Amino acid sequence: MRKIAIFILILATIFTVEIISCFADVSVKMVIVNSSEDEEKDVPVKYYLPPSITKDDVLNAGGLEVDFDVAKSAYYVHGDVKLSPKESRTLKVVLRDIWRVPEEEINDLIIMLDSKVGLVQDEERLETAELISNSIKERLAAILAEQEALAANVEKRMQGYVVNVEKVQAIKDEIFALERMIEMGGEPEEVEGTVTLSIEAENILDRSIEAPVKFYLPREVIPEYIVDKKDFDVKYDYDEEKFYLIKDEKFEAKEIKNFDVKVKNIWQVSDQIVDGYVSEASELIQRFAGTLVEAIGLTLLKDIEANAELIKTTQVASDIFKDHVSSYRVNQKRISLIEDDLERLRTLASKIQEESKITKESSKIQNVLRQMESFSKIKKLSDKVFQRLQRVAVWKIINWVVIFVIAITVFFYGLWFMSLKKEEKQKLEKVVPKESEKK
Repeated sequence: MRKIAIFILILATIFTVEIISCFADVSVKMVIVNSSEDEEKDVPVKYYLPPSITKDDVLNAGGLEVDFDVAKSAYYVHGDVKLSPKESRTLKVVLRDIWRVPEEEINDLIIMLDSKVGLVQDEERLETAELISNSIKERLAAILAEQEALAANVEKRMQGYVVNVEKVQAIKDEIFALERMIEMGGEPEEVEGTVTLSIEAENILDRSIEAPVKFYLPREVIPEYIVDKKDFDVKYDYDEEKFYLIKDEKFEAKEIKNFDVKVKNIWQVSDQIVDGYVSEASELIQRFAGTLVEAIGLTLLKDIEANAELIKTTQVASDIFKDHVSSYRVNQKRISLIEDDLERLRTLASKIQEESKITKESSKIQNVLRQMESFSKIKKLSDKVFQRLQRVAVWKIINWVVIFVIAITVFFYGLWFMSLKKEEKQKLEKVVPKESEKK
């Protein structure tokens, strides 16, 4: 385990800082000593916390106050500690260990990567996509392995964390480019070429000296982008939040030396990424046809297309380093504008989709209500007819039924009576001849 010790003499007080990491949190131990032999002192303590630490990351301030320095954009702990003569005391500030890329984030990227590759149908493009996927997975695995190896060395892990964050962001861009390759065909573009950084150092003295040559790299440059660093060492400045090159060099009196360092040309925005933004915006705008927000959507699409065109036309092919950086940083702002406009389009499209669902549901409800209204009208009509029948025709119907029953009864009674008379006549006809024969 490596320890960092900084000794600062403040009046009669010795203040020592020790940083210890256990990969779950980081402990900053401050040893405060009152070197006075006969005087009790209120010793002022002030310690700036590492960059990227916020107030919420301070798990235990060790009895000190946590404040923010606006000028330095950093949090610090401070307070007064009363010490007796020759007394020493150890204060411990516990910080959340933020200097590692979460394993969950790495796993999410791998899942996303596999899902994108799984969408590829063409065999030739599938082979290319798998090669890209395997390369990305190897780099993600290397990040996890490096973090694990530096678990106990917080100083190196702090520096490595800055690099790993940049790597993860670059990998996200590659996954996005891979997605566009799957949708649109072709292969992801790779940035090619290098840019030369010229470093000039001058000895202004009239005698020879040995002095350090220090050069701050642009904020976008991380060590793996350096192609040829000569014999410089690469270190990180937490206050400036930049990497820098440094080495000791011998100079003669008034001597000027120049050093050329080559780095990858990372100051280039991929046309594929830009085209991908425009393509997505064009697809979204199709959903706006005939809606109240169609005009707004078309305006946002026009702005996206205009910024995309400016990005493409301002990509410089100059060997001058400053031209690359200046145009790239302006284009990064244009990318931010495009992403903001694209997010507005996504929000509008989402609202349109929700309103469309609501409209469909409302239409179904209206149909049901119309059907219910029709049934209501039919019911009212039937009620009126029935009421009218009740008031006007019920007794007539009863009378007609009674008359019908009487008529049927009379008819059948008549038939029976006629049949009976006929039988009696036939009997009389048979009786009369028998009586005449006797005479």
